[in-house]
Amino acid sequence: MPEEAWAVSVAARAACLALTIGFLEQLTVFRRAYGPDGPFSAAVAGVFARPGHRVLARDGVARGVLVVGAVTGAVGLVVGPLSVVGWAAGLLCVLAALAIKARRVTAGDGAEQISVLVLLAVSLALAPVAGEPALDVVALFIGAVSVLSYVTAGLAKAVSRTWRSGAAIAIIMGSTAYGRPGVAALLDRRPALGVLLARATVAFECAFPLVLLAPLPVTLAFLAAGLGFHLGTAATMGLNTFVWAFVGTYPAVLVLARATSPFW
Repeated sequence: MPEEAWAVSVAARAACLALTIGFLEQLTVFRRAYGPDGPFSAAVAGVFARPGHRVLARDGVARGVLVVGAVTGAVGLVVGPLSVVGWAAGLLCVLAALAIKARRVTAGDGAEQISVLVLLAVSLALAPVAGEPALDVVALFIGAVSVLSYVTAGLAKAVSRTWRSGAAIAIIMGSTAYGRPGVAALLDRRPALGVLLARATVAFECAFPLVLLAPLPVTLAFLAAGLGFHLGTAATMGLNTFVWAFVGTYPAVLVLARATSPFW
């Protein structure tokens, strides 16, 4: 299998896995999240009046969308996008993600966003025929989206006084949504560690575009650091889908780096 085809396959399968995990997580808390008092209730969806919200406001429809998304995502993960069945499954999975987003309106994260972009690109590029030219283009696109995602996140943090001061990690670890009491206590005892982690995160994300210009060993070191970063956030913040969604794009980043770096 050509490198581009392998990179596209890995990215699409990883995106399907990330979205499937998200669908299943939403199904487990459906009554609490989508019920009358939940943040994704029909009343909240009606305030924003997104297209199709009247249909999606029905809990049975929203639950059905989540089930379809989880099933098709699992099929896309197992089969891959290079077959008709896998391509169709990926397309249905991303359509389910877009539909349930119209109901949720206010929630989402970077893992979901990049997974949707990956599957939309793969669905469009492979729709007529799964030829190598289309695979070349979509592999480069996925790599570029991945690099842009990191640098955008880094620049957003760089302009934040909380991140620049180094206090952000300690604040996050002390929060209800993403915090870990043990880690928060550690950072309270060792504030310099929190400052180091916060500034290292900003530096890593802002410097990520260097993967496109650096020699192969440096590029691989950046990607290894990225893997460690996402494993760390999964363990401490519960951002488990980020590991699959972002690390799944790394083969495509390598395809892009091969085309842009003068040192390869």
